[in-house]
Amino acid sequence: MKGVAKLTQIVSMLAIVALARQANVDAATADKHARSAKVLLGVFAHPDDETTCAGVLARAAAGGWEVRVIFATSGDAGSDVSGRNLKGAVLGKEREREGACSLATLGVKRPPIWLGFGDGTLARARLQVKERLANELGGLKPDVIVSFGPEGITGHADHIAVGKATDEAAREAAPGSAVYHVVLGRQLKGWARVVGIAIPKEAKLPENLVTVDVSRFQSQRLASEGCHKTQWSPRTQAKLRDFHRAYPFEEFVWSGGGFGAPGKWVGP
Repeated sequence: MKGVAKLTQIVSMLAIVALARQANVDAATADKHARSAKVLLGVFAHPDDETTCAGVLARAAAGGWEVRVIFATSGDAGSDVSGRNLKGAVLGKEREREGACSLATLGVKRPPIWLGFGDGTLARARLQVKERLANELGGLKPDVIVSFGPEGITGHADHIAVGKATDEAAREAAPGSAVYHVVLGRQLKGWARVVGIAIPKEAKLPENLVTVDVSRFQSQRLASEGCHKTQWSPRTQAKLRDFHRAYPFEEFVWSGGGFGAPGKWVGP
């Protein structure tokens, strides 16, 4: 009987070892699969900035990429057009909710990362923003980064500062990431109509412009805009809907890094 008990004990131990080994294999396989997904990172100044490339964010999510988004501020210094007269920290919290809503409509599964800088302060705090971004990039290891270029789409100082900080952080902490600036090329005329400005006579198409077809994601683009009720009045949202219907594509310029090149798109 003692021999049988001993044999049973050995068999049980072997079974436990086998199960542990299988668990390790399964965990390693799961980890490998998780890391095999490419990562697209969007870096923006305020919630609602992500709508400048919402189609690409949706396209990446639908294509199996892991999509992450960083907002440097909560947009707490903006104006509330919703009629609720939200201000300061209360407005910032609502804009955070709107940003999360927007990303969810685009199929982004992970919540946004909030750096917590003050709205309107990014130009003064650019070095600190760069340091925070470098730290985040080290952990996220994105394959592709999208942000703003020197013109900041609208010329907003926060947009320009966060774009510059992103370029610097990527060169320092993620040289293997291909960085692209969101730009207005062929869309500029339509955008000028939305915001009611005249196009400068000297305006030219950006060199090495990359155009990405996002026509399959029109409904998500429009739903994303609809989340930002504190920022865009119903009239402005109607103009934006017309704009996106007229331009079912988004435009970028490669800024450096990764396997990108002038005029080449390596994103989703």
